[in-house]
Amino acid sequence: MSDTASQHFAAINDLRVGMFIHLKGGWLAHPFPLSNFKISSPQQIATIRSLGLKSVRWSPDKSDLYTAHDALETHPSEARASSPDVD
Repeated sequence: MSDTASQHFAAINDLRVGMFIHLKGGWLAHPFPLSNFKISSPQQIATIRSLGLKSVRWSPDKSDLYTAHDALETHPSEARASSPDVD
């Protein structure tokens, strides 16, 4: 992918579980078995932060990001059931 205008970058502090990222360098440059993968845990985010990178390239189309709003839209009955009643 040579067109940088079509590439998406995320600051290290903006990384979230579910983001599909592309790390620069081979597998010797970081402790992950692959350079391209979906973040599956907060521990992976901590490891990526420890690499000293300022940002990473990511693929929104390969990512599974959900916001609290998305969760309410997808499972409204579950959200209501777990919400405390306030009078």
